Formats: sequence, C-alpha cells, structure tokens
Amino acid sequence: MKTAAPLLFLGWAVLVFSGRANDLLFGDGPGPDRFLVLVGGIAVIALVSAVLTAVAAKRRRTAFTRLAAERGWRYQATDTRDLPRRWSWEPFGQGSSRRASDVLHGEHAGYRFAAFHYRYVTGSGDDRRTHLIGVIALRLPAALPRIEVSPEGLIGSIAPGLVRTDIDLESEDFNRRYRVSCADRKFAVDILTPRTVEALLSVRPFRWRIDGSDLIAIDAATESPAAVLDRVAVLAGVAAGIPSFVWKDRGRSA
Repeated sequence: MKTAAPLLFLGWAVLVFSGRANDLLFGDGPGPDRFLVLVGGIAVIALVSAVLTAVAAKRRRTAFTRLAAERGWRYQATDTRDLPRRWSWEPFGQGSSRRASDVLHGEHAGYRFAAFHYRYVTGSGDDRRTHLIGVIALRLPAALPRIEVSPEGLIGSIAPGLVRTDIDLESEDFNRRYRVSCADRKFAVDILTPRTVEALLSVRPFRWRIDGSDLIAIDAATESPAAVLDRVAVLAGVAAGIPSFVWKDRGRSA
C-alpha cells in the first residue's frame, strides 16, 4: 500500500510521455486537452492513493480487532489523551495533533502492554510534515533508571535526561549494531546480560528505552499483528532477563 502512489505516478508518467497522451501534451492538439491530461492524471492518482490508504486502514483495524477478540485483549481505535501525553522525550512531546491509533491493550508473559501507532505533525505550510511511528510500551513491575538502546548510526538526538555516552559491551557484534546510552554504566551492563544481548542480535535492530516503569520500543509503523506480537515477545524477554539483584538494588515504586 505504501508504494501504490509512486507506482501510480510512474505509470501515469509513462502514459503521458508515450502514445496518444504524448500527442496531447506535445502535439498540435488544443491547449485545454493537454492541461486536462495533466490535472486529470494527478487527480486520479490522488483519489486512488486515498482509496488504497483507507482500505489499508480498514484492514489493519479489522486485523487488530480480531486479534484482541481472540486473545481477550482490548482494542481502541484512537486515543488523544493518555498515551500521546504519557512521555515528554523525543519523539513524544513534539509537534501538534498528537494521537495514538489502533491501540492494542493486552498482556504477554505476565507483562501488560499497549501497542499503537503514534502520529504527530511538525512544521507548517510547505514544511508541514506528518510523522507516523510504531510504539509498544510494556509495563515493568517497578521503576528503573533510564537507559536507551538504539541502532548504531540512528539519525536523531538522544532523548533529554540521558548522558550521550556510548557504552560498549563485551559483544563486538552488539557494539557494531547498537548504541547504549545511560548515565550509569554498571546498570547498563547489568541490564544487558549475555542472553539479552543474544536475543537482540537475533532480530532487526530497533530503538527501545526504559523510562521509569515503562519499557518502550519505537520503530516504523506496521500493519501486521504478527510483527507486533513478535516485538512484544522481544520486549518481554528483555524484561524477564533483568537480574533479580537489579530489581532489588535499583527498583523503586512507580
């Protein structure tokens, strides 16, 4: 669905610059005909793109509604109050028109979670841009110090409140794929056990952060319930892999 509009534009361009459309544009035909070819093509592309987007959104809602019913979870089409305002660090707390959509509330391996699409708008006029990302927030049994793990080379600033220090682990593969930012190196090393490191190396790198009692993953928006379930399972594995002494020494009431 995401590539439909570019493909339609390409097909329209081929039509315009070949055959009869080419004659209309560059031949001896009247000017209004050439104008109609251009405007009509753009209008058709915009209409078809809008229809495909609506169809994709309906399929996504249907898929997540079915998943929620099968698992005894709860589906919420839109949330403009709680989730969009729960965190203040980037990308949250930025722009306007913030809302969460296709919100799935559930529980996996004893951890409650919310998976949703987060949308916000930045800029205005020609610089106006709508951002859409996928977010999964898993609730931890206690609040922990902040730590953020992001793909190495990720463009964008690390959220406020974190020290911009890349902490290296014993795994060179992990160090090449991820950047670890934390004010407390020992805490980061304790959290990222060899088993957790191995699990993270087995999946496509993604950004995640512990903020208080929330373990939050941020990635590209997905229309697949299976992809959401896979990411939830990874986060639950990270939470389950936190050693008991970390909870005892560093955990605090949320």
